[in-house]
Parts: sequence; C-alpha cells; structure tokens
Amino acid sequence: MNNFKSQSELFFCKPPNTIIDNGNFHISYNPQPIGYGTETTAIVLDNNVYLILNGDHTKELNDVTQIDQAIDYFVNNIKVANKYSEHRMIIGLQEDMFGLTKTALNVIGQDNINKILNNC
Repeated sequence: MNNFKSQSELFFCKPPNTIIDNGNFHISYNPQPIGYGTETTAIVLDNNVYLILNGDHTKELNDVTQIDQAIDYFVNNIKVANKYSEHRMIIGLQEDMFGLTKTALNVIGQDNINKILNNC
C-alpha cells in the first residue's frame, strides 16, 4: 500500500497525477510524457517550485514526510533531474524569472539550497 492519492484533472484524456501532500510541500507523480518527455516525479514546494525527476520514484518517496528527506532524495538522484526542473533557478544557475528562490528559501532553507548547488 502507498500513500499516494489521485489528483483530479481538467482533461479527461489522461490519467490523473498522484500526490502525497505534506503541508508546505508535496510529491507528485505524473505518468504521462506530455510536457516533460517522460513520466516524472516532482517535489513541489508550496505549490510553486518544481524539483522534477525523470521516472517513477513513488516507491522510494512513499514514506517521506520531512522536507530534508525529500531534498536528500532529490540530491542523490540529481543526475536524472528533468530539463524543466526548477532547481537550477533556485541555486542561481539559470535566471530566476519567476522569483522562485524566495519560496525555496522559506520552504527548504539555505542549507538545502546549498546542498543542491554543491551537487549540480
């Protein structure tokens, strides 16, 4: 059994994302390649910042309840980060045109941002 729940979609032609909601972050699994080129699993910070990994990571993230656990998992799997993942913006490797760094600082803190930066 896992903790993922279906999330309703506006479009009836694709299966819904499944999510685990942990308050100021959630983990979202999208089985469709549309938009990202493959199935993806995202750690979503405050419904605003998307740290996206290629593939299905639901089994490994099923019991994650703390943001530090989620960031550690992302860092350990950063080699499979999706090209649309917003981690490059929050660490300054790409222009932060959406102002995502503020949200990331509030949710994961500077130490976790540094952890991502040091592993890119």
